[in-house]
Parts: sequence; C-alpha cells; structure tokens
Amino acid sequence: MSLGTFVSELPAYVTNKMAAAFAKLPQKVIWSYKGDRPATLANNTLLVDWMPQNDLLGHPKIKLFVAHGGTNGVQEAIYHGVPVVGLPLFFDQKDNLLRLKERGGAKILTLATVDKDNNFRAAIQEVLTEPSYRLNMQRLSRLHRDQPMKPLDTAIFWIEFVMRHKAADLWLMRVDFVFEFPRPTMPNVVYMGGFQCKPAKPLPQHLEDFVQSSGEHGVIIMSLGTFISTLPQDLADEIATAFAKLPQKVIWRLQWFSYHTVDVMLLSLELVLMMHFCGLNEVFKL
Repeated sequence: MSLGTFVSELPAYVTNKMAAAFAKLPQKVIWSYKGDRPATLANNTLLVDWMPQNDLLGHPKIKLFVAHGGTNGVQEAIYHGVPVVGLPLFFDQKDNLLRLKERGGAKILTLATVDKDNNFRAAIQEVLTEPSYRLNMQRLSRLHRDQPMKPLDTAIFWIEFVMRHKAADLWLMRVDFVFEFPRPTMPNVVYMGGFQCKPAKPLPQHLEDFVQSSGEHGVIIMSLGTFISTLPQDLADEIATAFAKLPQKVIWRLQWFSYHTVDVMLLSLELVLMMHFCGLNEVFKL
C-alpha cells in the first residue's frame, strides 16, 4: 500500500482501521508508511519507510496495490496489471483513480469512510475476489505495452528531433490514452505516459523472503508516499486491524514508529538510494 510522496500524516483512527482490515486478510501486506506503528497491526504486515515500488508491482505474488492515486503509482500499476484500492488525498489523485475505476481496475474509498462498516476490508476483499479487476488491469497493461516504441524511446527521439531541427516546437506530455478520456489534441503534442515504467528487477533478499513466505495467498503493498510520513494513531490502528484479519502478507511503508501495544515482529526499512525507485537512475543518465 502506498499513498504517494506528499502525504506525511493521517489520523490514527484511519491507520488503525486499515491495519485491522489488513489483519483479516490471508495475503501478506507491504505498507509504505512513516508514522507510528498501529496498535492493531498483525504479523502478516510488513512496515517499510521505502520500497522498490515498481519492482514489487512486477512480482508475480503481488495481488493488490493500496495507493493514493499519484501518476507514478497508477502508471506502474497499469504497466504490471495490478488492481488498485484507491485512497485519494489531493492534487490529481482522485481524477487518476476515477479514470482507473471507469476502466474497471480500481475501487475508490475516502479516508473519512475507512473506519465505517468495515469499508476498507470490504473493498480489499472485493478487489481480491472479483476477477474482473485484475482482468481489466491486465487488459490495460497489454494495451499500454502494445506500442511501436517504448514511451521513453519516444521521448528520446523527439528531444533529439528538436535538437536536430532547432525551431521545432513540441510538448512532451506524461499521458497515455489507454488511461485518458477522449479529447482533442494538437499535432505537436507527444505522449510519453509511463516512460518511467520498466520490467521489475529482483527484490532485495529480505523482501523476496517475505514475499515468498506468503504462499498461495500472495502479498498486498501499501504506501501513502514520501510526503505522508505519519498517521494519527487511531487511523493507523484501524488500518492495522483490517490487515490483521487478512490471510495475505502485507508490506506497509513506515519510517518510524512508537506504538506500545503491538506484540508482533516487523521489519522497518531505512531509506535507500531513491534513484533506484522505478529505474529513474537510468532515466536521468540521459
């Protein structure tokens, strides 16, 4: 689960509801989260403060992505064909998730409803058990990949085109019409949506061991992103309670924690080289 780069805090009652929902799943859960550890967290959930998101989404055992709906995460989920439970927070996130929902690949909640009537766990169970979500995302993945040139190669070609012809006037847009609604466009607009997506690299050994330990139930990943570093304790506990009821393993991104009511073993990852994230080190070498 990830809610992106800009979310640094959520109410504790929300994270507690989420953790409680995860706890009821058979899957393991990977949760990217920097705040205090929820009191309701179960041993199927791994808290991390950073994770190789693109590489995890490309792992065959990943069943679900709980995310805030940022452009990177949505495009990576499409690229790897992983269905989404969305918790939009601000900016373009709700719009991104609505587009994904319209195509049958996502279920959307709000933070205000996470702690009501087991909504969070119910949304996870629906996306996990209803085959259409994964099938629709796999269809979007096939459409996105079926291009004469990779998006990054397209961007490189047109950048070099401008350099060769000097006065060329182009707009490079992080847009993929697999994901867009119909709209008019200009002939000098070049679409390069998903340029950062690429095949998954092998996971660090401790993550690979955790993922493989999930068995047939698989893994859920959760992250609120880099800028949501903490959650209020009651919200974190709600999330942890939900996770604790899941048979899946959970990896939950977390930077630091101080909860005193949890008696399970967790692995917290320190921040590692961010440029490895999504392969952006290779992009910036250009």
